[in-house]
Amino acid sequence: MDSVGNNKEMQSEMCPLPLVIGDR
Repeated sequence: MDSVGNNKEMQSEMCPLPLVIGDR
């Protein structure tokens, strides 16, 4: 779980807009 959370944070910095929309 930690690995996934960390990876998401990194991607969020690169493209938070698309990531948030796709995640939700």
